Amino acid sequence: MAEAATNNNEQRIILGDGMTPVAIDNGHANQKICFWVEDGRGDQKIQSLLLPSRAQLGITRIGESGEHVNAYTVDGEDWTVNVDISQADMSAGKGYAYSNVNTVLVNHSLMTAGFGGQAVRLATGVPISHFYVGGALNKKLLDKIKRSLKRPVSVHARKGPGAAEIKRHEIYPESVGAVIDWMVNEDGEATQEIQLGVAVCDVGGYTTDVSVIGADNSIDANRSGSAENMGALEIRNALKNIVTAELGVENIRDIQLDQALRTGCCSIGGTMQDMREMVVEARTLTAQRVLNFIGQKVGDGSDLDCVLFVGGGSSILAPVLKKQYKNGSLVDNPEFANARGFLKQMTFLR
Repeated sequence: MAEAATNNNEQRIILGDGMTPVAIDNGHANQKICFWVEDGRGDQKIQSLLLPSRAQLGITRIGESGEHVNAYTVDGEDWTVNVDISQADMSAGKGYAYSNVNTVLVNHSLMTAGFGGQAVRLATGVPISHFYVGGALNKKLLDKIKRSLKRPVSVHARKGPGAAEIKRHEIYPESVGAVIDWMVNEDGEATQEIQLGVAVCDVGGYTTDVSVIGADNSIDANRSGSAENMGALEIRNALKNIVTAELGVENIRDIQLDQALRTGCCSIGGTMQDMREMVVEARTLTAQRVLNFIGQKVGDGSDLDCVLFVGGGSSILAPVLKKQYKNGSLVDNPEFANARGFLKQMTFLR
């Protein structure tokens, strides 16, 4: 029987039998965390939390009392996690999923969500082109990822719990998780039916994933795949180049660029700048590359029930993507679609 623990929002985290189910879409741009909570009426719902993937080697944040802030040690390396780190140390490609920085970020996500010292059943994801190789599960990579997150992690904190204990770890292909989220509600009931097929276009931080799911819930391998160096981080980099050239600034942080991408403006040198035209230019530069890749896999989508757009990059590119596909749909809170799907999958479809 599941139990519950109270969190800071006066909701109760629903605990499993000996381990709490937690899903993390551990991307290059952000960590998207989802878990079950019970509201004041006793209803079960998914709680979501987003944390920027910002980590740096070494101890770079020290509190007033000399304590290390958001610091962790893994394999003898000290790491600091903080939203305003100017130069994050990140890995790319397949190696990111089993890197030290990924281990640190996942553990920081679990700590921040309130699972420090608890036993958890964890779900994470990898791009679909990494999940499968030669038409079969990429077991070598998946085992390597699981081993990387079983390593001991030391939390530099004078008080409070240590790192979460990952008792069980399940890995799912990204974008496929979003299909589960679209098809299954929070009560575990199927609310959508695939007749012709559904394409899921997951525009993440570093990669764009496309999965085409048939009526029998199988993956069409010929129309599915991943493209690297194509996502929200590329939009951010394009905007950074435009801003530094047009405004003549030397330093601008990712947190400022992210604000501009979300709202169309941000503070530079203490003055709020209207950056809407620059955002449109940056978005256009990346959108065409994304659309070209999606088009290679999906075509015009006329033989499909719908084309779902998910991932944080989809929010930024939504005006362009939906204009291209008449049956295109941006899901609610698209950056959490995979994590919600992972959580539903390990809860209802095991």
